[in-house]
Amino acid sequence: MSCNTLLIQSLTSAHTFADNFKCFKKNINFYNFITILFESLFLQKSLKNYSIEKLSFDSFTGPIVCKEGVLSTQSFLSERIDLQFFTLKPIQQGTLMLKVTRRKIKKVIFSLDIKNGIITFRGSLSKTISVDDIQDIRVGHDSRNYREQLKVEVDYEDKWFSIICLVNHKLKILHLIAPTSELRQQWVILLKKTQQYRIEMMGKLGLMGEKFDGWLEKHWELIKKNDSIQFEDIEKLCKKLHVNASKEYLRNTFNEIDTYLVGELNFSQFQKFLKLLKERQEINNLFKTYAKSNKDFLNFEEFQLFLINEQEFSDILVNKEIFEKFSDKQSNLMSIENFTSFLFSDKNPLIITSNTDMSRPLNEYYISSSHNTYLLGKQFGGESSIEGYIKVLQRGCRCIEIDCWDGPDGPLVYHGHCLYELFFLYYKLIDISTTKILFYDVISTIAKYAFIVSPYPLILSLEIHCSFSQQYLMISILKELLGEMLITSLIATDSKVLPSPMDLKYKILLKVK
Repeated sequence: MSCNTLLIQSLTSAHTFADNFKCFKKNINFYNFITILFESLFLQKSLKNYSIEKLSFDSFTGPIVCKEGVLSTQSFLSERIDLQFFTLKPIQQGTLMLKVTRRKIKKVIFSLDIKNGIITFRGSLSKTISVDDIQDIRVGHDSRNYREQLKVEVDYEDKWFSIICLVNHKLKILHLIAPTSELRQQWVILLKKTQQYRIEMMGKLGLMGEKFDGWLEKHWELIKKNDSIQFEDIEKLCKKLHVNASKEYLRNTFNEIDTYLVGELNFSQFQKFLKLLKERQEINNLFKTYAKSNKDFLNFEEFQLFLINEQEFSDILVNKEIFEKFSDKQSNLMSIENFTSFLFSDKNPLIITSNTDMSRPLNEYYISSSHNTYLLGKQFGGESSIEGYIKVLQRGCRCIEIDCWDGPDGPLVYHGHCLYELFFLYYKLIDISTTKILFYDVISTIAKYAFIVSPYPLILSLEIHCSFSQQYLMISILKELLGEMLITSLIATDSKVLPSPMDLKYKILLKVK
């Protein structure tokens, strides 16, 4: 059948369907619908062309190897080694692994440049990921859902790991299979240690006062040549400190300090360079807003005003204590450097303890809710993933929707049949339902992440389309995985009002429709 014939038949069928369903014709733009139809046809064709078959592990290399062979990976992993003394070309030979996507499985060489914090995986093309972009690394049960979605056998679970990254505000997930479980474990530890080390080294730039000056002098002595340093020395130091800045940015900053263009910086200029490197324009603007009496410093009254207006810190005694810790002892003033140090310190927590009255009945509060939580993409034909649940729980969501359907091996979670899908089912063209997740995996994930951000009750809104037999399975799964967190009986039988969020701390409630 020619493409033109297929197009005409599809358009004719669609028009017939639209005529039969008047509400369909009124509420849906017909040509948008046709676009969606052919996008879906193309997607299904692509996935069929790359169906996942039995995995092959031939020609795998051995363990991670350093070219010069002086420091083995095993010794690096067994002890916490200070990476500033790690002078080898780190793990550039890499490990041959399988990279798994919805479309295909391919072999890649997976390697890590510890000095620059760059992961490279080389196949037909070479791609990189920054260690700084890693949000989480999942193994075992935490990554099982991904493996099952991609139809990879359970035999490979102990070799599988998933790297969750946030690149340009977009979530990306890299699924890999190592040749052995031991190598998988080594890589996971190595990546986590490298990430932690980079965070600690970057934190050194946040030191203040005498501590920062001492740290500065130590590094100056290590890299200076004839009481000056060149741009190449600065670049090496920034790599050593894992400063995530481009060469162009470093060069421009260097030139800004090197006003006479001699190509070198003395110690005083070196100090200015690092201060510029620490600068954040949004922090400078905030500082200027409150520094009224002296543009270079904040006094206590100005700092107190900032804490009350911006941070909602209203305790004057606590605010005074913070100011004394971060201000200059002699002048009793706070510089922009010390102000920045405060913002990145544990005295300025990311989550502030709320003073809101949480003792009122539950129905008197607004609740942050999430719908179609399992969908990472389109509402139909899209990918379902437990990642959606993890993300919303980490953002403080307290009501989550779960669409439950019968599955061959127990209840499944996915988006049900919408009006568009009825068209495809009616004409048996294609199935554009979303991918499916095990209800067991969803509840297991919720149990793990439910109260990481908030102690207040979590409501599971279950939209049940299951048979009675699978509903009994759902009850069993909920009780098994949620245990004492699950509310199964009334807290106060004689009360005429709902319990408060305070009464229900660390509890999970079910709402069923």
